[in-house]
Amino acid sequence: MVSHGAFAYTWDLVGDPAAAERFAALAIDTVTPQAAYHSVRATTAWHPAHGWAVGG
Repeated sequence: MVSHGAFAYTWDLVGDPAAAERFAALAIDTVTPQAAYHSVRATTAWHPAHGWAVGG
């Protein structure tokens, strides 16, 4: 059996009600949220509330 997983940043998941559906549509079986990471400025194009995330 083949399974597919993905890593996701917290800001990609919180406040996005469609995130779980999007992972399911991509046939992803497991999602590992990144609880801690170095500071970053990233685009979050799929998130409905923002296009940028600044963390750190």
